[in-house]
Amino acid sequence: MNDTNELSRLEHNIDQLLAGYRELRAKHDRVQQELSELRSENQQLKDSLTGIDDDRSEIQSRIGALIERIESWEQEIQQTPDVYEPDGHSDTGSAGEPKEVDDSKVFVQSDEAERYATQTPESEDGGEASGSVQGSLFRA
Repeated sequence: MNDTNELSRLEHNIDQLLAGYRELRAKHDRVQQELSELRSENQQLKDSLTGIDDDRSEIQSRIGALIERIESWEQEIQQTPDVYEPDGHSDTGSAGEPKEVDDSKVFVQSDEAERYATQTPESEDGGEASGSVQGSLFRA
């Protein structure tokens, strides 16, 4: 009977080992599946990051080009002489800062320009005289 007890105990231990092995195997399979999913997600995120980096590089180059255009434009403005004003005054103050503009003068100058445009002679075929393209802008 002693041999039967030991044999029963051995069978019980083997059953426990097999059950533990099955549990570990199932856990291993779940972890492998999760690892595979995480690797896939990681690759997707890397691809997304690469796309974002490409977009960022493109945006940086476009912004750089815009800044260069603005700087070039600022240099042109600095190199261009002040705009002619009929009263002989420039459009900047003594410190080089812009003066406030008297809107009434702007409208008067526009009226004068319109009068000038309407006084330009017509060509023989009924069109505008050469050099008076701007005159047609004031006629409606």
